[in-house]
Amino acid sequence: MAGDLAAWVAPVVGVALVGVALLDVFLTVLYARSGAGILSHYLSSGVWAMFRRLGKLFPRRRDAILSVAGPSLLVVLAGMWIFTLVTGFALMTWPAWEATRPYTQQDAPTARWTPFYFAGSTMSTAGANDLRPTTRFLRTMVVVSSLVGITAITLIITYFIEVYSALLRRNAFALQLHHATGATGDAAELLAGLGAGGNFAEARSELAKLSQGLADLYESHHFYESLLFFRFHEPHYAMARVSLVVMDAATLVTSALDSREYLAIQKCAAMKQLWGTGMQLLDELAKVFLPSALWAEEGPPDDATLNRWRLRYGDAVRKLREAGIKTSPDESAGAEIYVAERRKWDRYVRALGDYLERDRATVDPATHRQN
Repeated sequence: MAGDLAAWVAPVVGVALVGVALLDVFLTVLYARSGAGILSHYLSSGVWAMFRRLGKLFPRRRDAILSVAGPSLLVVLAGMWIFTLVTGFALMTWPAWEATRPYTQQDAPTARWTPFYFAGSTMSTAGANDLRPTTRFLRTMVVVSSLVGITAITLIITYFIEVYSALLRRNAFALQLHHATGATGDAAELLAGLGAGGNFAEARSELAKLSQGLADLYESHHFYESLLFFRFHEPHYAMARVSLVVMDAATLVTSALDSREYLAIQKCAAMKQLWGTGMQLLDELAKVFLPSALWAEEGPPDDATLNRWRLRYGDAVRKLREAGIKTSPDESAGAEIYVAERRKWDRYVRALGDYLERDRATVDPATHRQN
């Protein structure tokens, strides 16, 4: 009775495993929307949590440990898909192998492991030369598992290539932004360079390039969830710092520039795209990856935070004036606009930096050096 029940349950479980694995591959690789995978999303978060714990156990080696989280995740993800598919096909064919035992050698593997051995070999298209399926069902499963194996391996390799292509674009964008700030991570330096001498003639095209790069960054993380967990030692590659520089620059354009002189820049389409894409990127990353406790709407910033922001604004205004750029005639009113606008995005940046184990002083050096 127990054997009959197992012979009925095993194929059902096998079909379920194969279905779940194929659905997860489809949602992760082909549908390509972060958070959509029924297995990969939780696996990604789990692997990152494990590396974070390891980093805390060995603080001196934290950056080195976290730097291999992304590549390790891809290996674990591919292993999970392949193992689930092999196990599923093995369970589907197990009763048939038990009934036929078609071994061609005396030292053939035992019946218990034969289905796993044969499923793995056929999925890899290598084939098991020492086993010969003799029933129509087993021969059909050889064809099916081979086709599924070829497809899965091809999709996994394609996914790896696309992730690293997106990583290259992300790092190139981060490096360009880093040097545009004079390697300071200060958005005021970026604006001072765009409008040196008060001439913002080329600023719109540069802002348009920034918004285009940010849109590519958003879609890359929207398509390839594992991309977020590639963490490099250098702080200028940090997603939190990239997001902060862009959003701080947009906020300073709105609050610090003289509206009578630079209204065309403040209201141009490139600025709207930059702000909108930046907020969408932060909101998407927060909802998909971050615990809600880190970024949920909170009360008004405390006095210390408000003071840091106002000091940061004053420092930015000073740098813009030194570059020959006219700033808001009412600095106090401009500071309040800056504080109000920063409240819309600052919590996302802080949460992203904390989740990816980035020190706040390295994410936002312009604000924290005021202390």
